[in-house]
Amino acid sequence: MNKKVIRKILFAVFAVALCAAAYFAADIPFFQFDDYEYQDKGAALFSTQWLSAMLPFGIILLVSAVCIALDVLLRKLLYKKEKLPVGKTGIMARDKRKKRLVFGFETVRWIVMILSFALLIFGGRLFGTAFTNVHLPVFACPYNLDQLTNAGCFYFSHLDALFAEGWQEILAFFGTFIVCAVLLGRVLCGFVCPLGFMQDVAHEARQVLHIEGISLNEKLYAVLRLVKWVMLIIFLGIGFVGGNFCDFCPAAAVSPALAGFKLSLGLNGFIMVIVLVSGFFKRRCFCNICPLGFILGLTHRISLFKLKKNAVACTECGACYEACPMGIKSIFTEREGKDIRKIDVTTSECILCGECVRRCPENNALAITFCGKKIYNADRMKFMKQYAPKDKYAPFSGKEDLDG
Repeated sequence: MNKKVIRKILFAVFAVALCAAAYFAADIPFFQFDDYEYQDKGAALFSTQWLSAMLPFGIILLVSAVCIALDVLLRKLLYKKEKLPVGKTGIMARDKRKKRLVFGFETVRWIVMILSFALLIFGGRLFGTAFTNVHLPVFACPYNLDQLTNAGCFYFSHLDALFAEGWQEILAFFGTFIVCAVLLGRVLCGFVCPLGFMQDVAHEARQVLHIEGISLNEKLYAVLRLVKWVMLIIFLGIGFVGGNFCDFCPAAAVSPALAGFKLSLGLNGFIMVIVLVSGFFKRRCFCNICPLGFILGLTHRISLFKLKKNAVACTECGACYEACPMGIKSIFTEREGKDIRKIDVTTSECILCGECVRRCPENNALAITFCGKKIYNADRMKFMKQYAPKDKYAPFSGKEDLDG
């Protein structure tokens, strides 16, 4: 029996085990409250009730920190004084560019992520209302009554419940989803999703601590894609067999607790630990297997946001692939299209985070567009200034003619 067959068998066993774990998720306790009485409103911030509701999330953070520390210690013992391997995420940790407050694409993205995180958890409390007929297609937990909008993930993971509703509810749900998908696409993943924000925070924490990331190659990305398909099958079908994806979803370990709702955690507590630890070492790791993100990405061809490439300007250096947290290789390999100066390289995996554009060293080789208009494009001068020496009298000051 060759290795390929063995790998397929092992993955099949893994898939079956994951499906079984998802089905019995409620019977796998991570944290159990003594009472199951959910409050109509979340507890007041920093009150005793709120701190009690935050306890399981605090345990998740503690367990994640211990796992990260053990991983770093183990890697240091294994490599001893050798240099740790640098992969697609590792190179990000050694970025020594100047930290300036520039109101550019990256700054805007962080502002939107922070505001979205707050609104999707405390929006109802802040504004005294909630848009219950709007199902925003991101992971915002349905157990959290203080969020601003309903979570689109609930009906997608409970299609049996959706189809039992009237046709008005079905049309309202899919209509809302399609509108969000066309207007924004997976920009929702890169800018709005609370789990994406937490993974980016974990990634930034790693850079501050100067810890190398974990290298990923084509084979490992292929494994993540297979896991994504298993997650998608569970996500869409578990409701029809009596399961509940909410017992499996890591968002349930975040949103309700922060809003002050007591919620016992099962398998989703363990999943959230994996999300945080993997997101620390590999940027946006969970986004590579997120089923809702994949469904949203299917609309990339009709979305108003696009990632465009100028094949004439591109030198195929691979910097975009190195920077991409989703491991999308076609960004730098694609060179064909009706207009080679405006090739659409948007894929269902692309979250439009802009990292490939920021890391591109060639003028206008990559650009993010909205309705065909560029809103963020690659700039050689900006790229070089990231690595300009701090000494203003150094040979390179960022003002020389780089074309020569």
